[in-house]
Amino acid sequence: AESQARPPSRRTGMLVACLLAAAGLTWAAGILLKVETKVGTIVLEINQPELAGAEVSVDDRKVITIRSGQGNEPIEVKADEVTHKLKVTKGGFEAFVTEFVVRAGKQQTIEVHLEPSETPSGPAAVESSQTWALEFDGVDDYVEVPGVACVPARPLTYEVWFTADPGEQKVESLISAFDMDQKCHVGLQLDRPKEAWYFSVGSDRLHTASHYWFTRSETPRTDLYRTRHHGALVWDGAEVHIYVDGKRQHSGATRLEIGDDFVPEQDLSKLLASAMLIGARLNVPAPDQFFKGRIDEVRISNVSRYSADFDPATRFVADEHTTALYHFDDGGGEGIFDSSGNGHHGEIHGAKWVSHPASPEDLEQQRKNDAVAQWVLSIGGWVATPDAKFEETQALKPGLTLVSVMLYANARVSNEDLGRLVELENLGVVALANTNISDAGMTHVAKIKTLVRLDVQSSGVTGKGLRELASLRSLKTLWANGLAVSNADIEYLSRCPQLEQLSLSDPAITDAAVEHFSKMKSLQTLTLSGTSVSAEGRANIQAAIQGCRVN
Repeated sequence: AESQARPPSRRTGMLVACLLAAAGLTWAAGILLKVETKVGTIVLEINQPELAGAEVSVDDRKVITIRSGQGNEPIEVKADEVTHKLKVTKGGFEAFVTEFVVRAGKQQTIEVHLEPSETPSGPAAVESSQTWALEFDGVDDYVEVPGVACVPARPLTYEVWFTADPGEQKVESLISAFDMDQKCHVGLQLDRPKEAWYFSVGSDRLHTASHYWFTRSETPRTDLYRTRHHGALVWDGAEVHIYVDGKRQHSGATRLEIGDDFVPEQDLSKLLASAMLIGARLNVPAPDQFFKGRIDEVRISNVSRYSADFDPATRFVADEHTTALYHFDDGGGEGIFDSSGNGHHGEIHGAKWVSHPASPEDLEQQRKNDAVAQWVLSIGGWVATPDAKFEETQALKPGLTLVSVMLYANARVSNEDLGRLVELENLGVVALANTNISDAGMTHVAKIKTLVRLDVQSSGVTGKGLRELASLRSLKTLWANGLAVSNADIEYLSRCPQLEQLSLSDPAITDAAVEHFSKMKSLQTLTLSGTSVSAEGRANIQAAIQGCRVN
């Protein structure tokens, strides 16, 4: 698709499609899309005003987005007199697909009509006073999170907001973490027969632990079950400190032998190099000690966060010490989003999304998401939650969590507007291709610490703007074709530790950038079409990065 700022091509043999506001053509009569050249004309008639925002593609390539029926939106399609596929799509409607051929001196009219889809537009939103949690059945439910390392020689804090239900298991694990390289294991467990919490940190076959007995404490308690609790395990390198609802209870420095019921020595290699389970214990050949209840907040930190009594935050925040952070705001889908910006997203195995009372902090985050969704749709973009796409404001429901903001070829978005996105705690995908966004806008984008995928192709961004992205630890995909990028700019991109897919096309990129590309050890696909990187340079990159495909 051509940028809206560019004039239509005048080359012979190319089709120019324009959305016409012709005399006598109104929204009541529908939308007219006319494709014409010296050799022939195609006219699309769409008599459904509600299809504003529909996407038109030719041969599976998006060429235009129908918006208001006013002004010109140029596209190009080769006039080769062969059969082409036309597709018109919009959320909430079944796709319209047909074929057409442009013939010399002829006019062909295609009437387009999209039938409403019977598929629901998305999950029912929670009430405005509700948010989400994951419910675990105590039988086989858990969440798996790879790549979360623990180092027993350094301080750490594991904390969780949860509500336990009575269950059949003698011992249940809220969180279980293991690191093969460090021989480190961390466990936050409920000991039901003793009506106690049991938190531990271990190295090799030994661990240091602390207990808290609800019914045997100085002030006996009966609220182990069906009450929302905050639990924190704080490890200072020597002792485990346990906090119950912000009150320091016990510390443990006794080193105990771990029995083979955890993981037999010969089976340690079968575990992931570093992994964490939420709602179960890591074990071989399969997880065990399944938790029964609900979990709605988890934060892992590489520092001893607490040394005295405190008031637990109802909604955790990320800072420079946060390794992983889960708000469980997703409300749908098969994963949980890491809001720390470190990309430790989790995969759900069986656990179910349930509504949960929202804190004032939760409600404030919901308001920010709602405001951004309304704004994006009002200027012709679309948004997505973990399992639904929204293109019309009428379809929005309060309490949704945005993970994607899509503003392809949008002439109305400005650099300043992108500041709206910074405070969204679960935003992972932003599309700004073919917009007028410049380097100034990248200063805002670089503050979206949870960003996983960014598309700025054919925008006003340059290599200077891409340098701003060097601080994004979670960025995995960057499409930057059509941008002016230098070899020196690539060095900044090499600082993104999780970058897996990168696409560039500037001829100014030469073999001098090979050393920078070679530092991107997470790269899986590198597309350099249009650059001046030689075949030898590409081969050197592939040799330096195991498993990387260079196109």
